[in-house]
Amino acid sequence: VGAEDAPRFMMLETIRAFGRERLTESGEADAIGIAHATYFLAFTENLHPNRVEHQERVEHRVQRVEADLANIRAALTWLAERGDAPNLLRLTAALAVYWHLRTHFREGRHWLERALTQASSEPTRSRGQALAGLALILWAQSHYEQATAAAQESLAIAESCGDMELAANALHVLGMVAEIQDHWAEAGEYLTLARERWRALDAKAEEAWALTLLCRVAAGLGNSSLAAQHAEQALALFREVGHPTGSATALSRLAEIARGRGDDQHAATAYQEALQIYAEIGDRWLITLPLAGLADLAAAHDQVPAAATLVGFLDTFAQETGAPLLSAARLSRDRAARGATAHFGDARYDSFHAAGHAVTLAEA
Repeated sequence: VGAEDAPRFMMLETIRAFGRERLTESGEADAIGIAHATYFLAFTENLHPNRVEHQERVEHRVQRVEADLANIRAALTWLAERGDAPNLLRLTAALAVYWHLRTHFREGRHWLERALTQASSEPTRSRGQALAGLALILWAQSHYEQATAAAQESLAIAESCGDMELAANALHVLGMVAEIQDHWAEAGEYLTLARERWRALDAKAEEAWALTLLCRVAAGLGNSSLAAQHAEQALALFREVGHPTGSATALSRLAEIARGRGDDQHAATAYQEALQIYAEIGDRWLITLPLAGLADLAAAHDQVPAAATLVGFLDTFAQETGAPLLSAARLSRDRAARGATAHFGDARYDSFHAAGHAVTLAEA
């Protein structure tokens, strides 16, 4: 059964191996390989997570990719081994956002770097898309200098060929890199430009993502009312296009703002709603935003064992996924750790923190 309860055909590995032998003997293996790779290239390009249709949901697209992940990986391998660099570049570029959403950072980086190495250095749109995708993965792994270099090269390609969508993507990633390093003015410039282009392209999901980042920029610059305005606008856009991951992220931003003004009840409510959404769609990275926020609230409201245990979980989770906590989650995590340590002392805090290493995501 697939992601949408559609029937899917399976076969025993022994039968599959026999079939591959017969296919090779028939002399048609290359033709079938081309057809298979061509199909899954189109399939993947048509399922860009932010390009949802009316009443379609992002997680459905992600689930459809996941249901055929073995096929897609086979297509990647086939294209790489046959030296089909142009199509390998297209396929890796199309998968970048999926790899990012599902925290397949090591796999995504491997394939993107391999495709870019095999391909010509000619400044094509596919190369620009792959570079922007690689920059996104590098950003998630905290390799900010490398991410900036890749995004700037992508932007140069976009400007040379007059591609507004590619330029918006590159500017957006440059804004992400600046924002996560608290370079507020620089981030604001990049993200404002990206948002203008996304709006001109009627790319509502991407515009909403830019707004969630502009929310943090405004908060960083001390303008909490503008930060709340950006977060509310982002939430409305995400809900309009049926983007639960984005909606949960905007709710997490609103919770951060509420916490900053001392409205802990509203912060807890927004974090809990975000947490429920992330859990329902199976998110394995952004879910750390509400978990860290709730750990901070727990430490502030005398639920100190829970706070210390959650901090231990977050530290282990970040290490295992290869994805450092986002800056907002890191700030909440650090406040929770300080509060728990001040309450317990180092020895008892370390005990609860260590217990968090064995906690599952569902338990957290």
